[in-house]
Amino acid sequence: MEPIMRWLLILLIPSLLVPAGAHAQDYQFTREWDSVQVEIDGYTLPAAWTGGYSRSVPDACDIDGDGDLELFLGTWNGQFPYYQNIGTSHDPAFHLQAQTFQNIETFDQATFPEFWDMDADGDYDLFLYCFGLRVYENTGNSTAPNFVWVDSALHDIQGNPIYGFDPTLCDTDADGDQDLFIGTFTSGQLKYYQNVGDSSQYAYSLASSSYFGISTGQWCTPEFCDIDADGDYDLFIGDYYGRLRHWRNDGTSQQASFSWVTNQWQGIDVGDCAAPEFADLDSDGDFDLWVGREAYQTGSDNDLGDVFYYQNLGSPPAPQMQLVRVNSLTFDEGAYSKPILVDDDGDQRLDLWVSNGQELRVYRNTGTIAAPAFSLAYPDMLPGVAAHAVDLYDLDADGDKDLVRANGQLFNGEITFYRNVGTPQNPSFISMFMIQTPYDALGTVTLADMDGDGDGDMLLGAWGQGLVYYQNQGTPQQPSFVLLSENWQGISGGRNPRFCDFDLDGDVDLLTGVNTWGHVELWDNVGTPQSPQMVRTDSNLCDLVIGSPKPTGGDVDADGDVDLWVGCSEGGIYFFRNTTDTVSVSPYTRPHLQRVMDLSLSPQPGNPTTAISFQLPYSQEVDLAVYNLLGARVATLASGRMNAGSYSLPWESSGYASGIYFVRLATETGTLTRKLVTIQ
Repeated sequence: MEPIMRWLLILLIPSLLVPAGAHAQDYQFTREWDSVQVEIDGYTLPAAWTGGYSRSVPDACDIDGDGDLELFLGTWNGQFPYYQNIGTSHDPAFHLQAQTFQNIETFDQATFPEFWDMDADGDYDLFLYCFGLRVYENTGNSTAPNFVWVDSALHDIQGNPIYGFDPTLCDTDADGDQDLFIGTFTSGQLKYYQNVGDSSQYAYSLASSSYFGISTGQWCTPEFCDIDADGDYDLFIGDYYGRLRHWRNDGTSQQASFSWVTNQWQGIDVGDCAAPEFADLDSDGDFDLWVGREAYQTGSDNDLGDVFYYQNLGSPPAPQMQLVRVNSLTFDEGAYSKPILVDDDGDQRLDLWVSNGQELRVYRNTGTIAAPAFSLAYPDMLPGVAAHAVDLYDLDADGDKDLVRANGQLFNGEITFYRNVGTPQNPSFISMFMIQTPYDALGTVTLADMDGDGDGDMLLGAWGQGLVYYQNQGTPQQPSFVLLSENWQGISGGRNPRFCDFDLDGDVDLLTGVNTWGHVELWDNVGTPQSPQMVRTDSNLCDLVIGSPKPTGGDVDADGDVDLWVGCSEGGIYFFRNTTDTVSVSPYTRPHLQRVMDLSLSPQPGNPTTAISFQLPYSQEVDLAVYNLLGARVATLASGRMNAGSYSLPWESSGYASGIYFVRLATETGTLTRKLVTIQ
């Protein structure tokens, strides 16, 4: 082959055969929260795939005037969900109507709501803690509310701003208007603002900075309720440790006098930061109870649940609270959920395995191949073992999936390998061997055959490292893992990896969740099954910021493309249906940004100046150069990192001979080459 022709092929073939950025599939996803049902102990979650709630604070009111109670949640992560009661006052059933009620702007900050009729016009208005205590007036009516932000910072009659996290309202002096009580974060004291106005025009005056000397030490979420049916309001406070403290009102409805009863009423403990809300949910004449919560810890303190629901099986003067469920609204594993999708039981349907640092829970797919539905089958697959992150792979070629577990200890993380001595349908795991690593704070672990030798190799995320790659140098029947790289494919650390053939081309691609940015990345394997070469083709696949994202992929609806499931720091899971080749009318769909490079030259022929225009879908390293027919670089137009955008750079060819040149744009996502003819 002639040298010039060989050079041209070397120059042009990468842009024709490996155009990762230029020709990579641009995926479209639809975020859905209730299209795939999840059943836990016979109860179907109203909206499984919200991503979970951080620091849930429930508030109940009949916002649409239909005689039953709706449920609103304050959250720590800026959501303000509205669950409409589509059941009855005797048999409630909740449907997630909106992730943020009436699109109220929260600026991604904490939201703690309290509904009440502040102007005596027969409908509910709203106090909302969010960057201070805001006031929203309902300018609609009792059946069709419309909330308008009328005060960005509530003040008392002296003009002082009213601070505090968890507001609650109660007429403790029986004068016909609502007084205001606010818990404090650091001291746990309860502030009391007396309403010196009336039921149609509130006016608050600070009456006590430490109501009845009450202090919980840290975190104070108050709630009033006449729990003993004696005609006055008793006091409950959710504390930092997840318990309900109770003070009985031994005074009257006009003159309260509170006596401490217990620091753990009815034995209730929801983990961290209890937030109580009493309401008669079944119209039987007594108060039932919702308790919001938080999970600050992983491991043994990482309790499950979003909002705990307790039914009152007693009577109005003698309550008896029975825990009904810990997940009342959405899928919530407590904190830092790590899902994987795998058909481990051989029924051609993808099952869901979720670890959270404490338990490994298995949800069997009880739906169909095209319409999945999950049901909790194993509440803890590894009892007594902290399941930080796991993956399933047949390590001994016996036809069932074995288990690999990365522990969550801060230093010198361990990888434990378990053999399935049960069956695919009823797995049972025993420890095979362990690898002691020098790495800190292991993230996710994922296995795939990355070298085409028929056994599973292993990839780890770890703090302070690039992706850590162990090659399986044993056999399909007897694995032996050898560390090959602490910076696999040059992919930097702080990522949670998951192998997945995302484009269904027969080789394994890579999904990564980036802890610092909250993005899910897609890395396309442009190499071969024997020699992978990962190129990042999408730096924000979900077009969403997700706390500590842990992605996994699988075709759950049998439509020939890979859907996306993402665990997160709040303990829930996000579900993104792949709608790339379908027309979606979902209100939760957001147009996906185009991620295609472009390179054009004008005019042609160039005489003597040519404008070289190109487009970058996101910030990346760029090398833009001009080559002659001999393959020599004659000009460098751009070199280094450039931001996303469109560019046009001139090339002055008057100092060069007339003829044929090639303009080559090379980035980390691909290479483009264009022929340029110049005439002097």
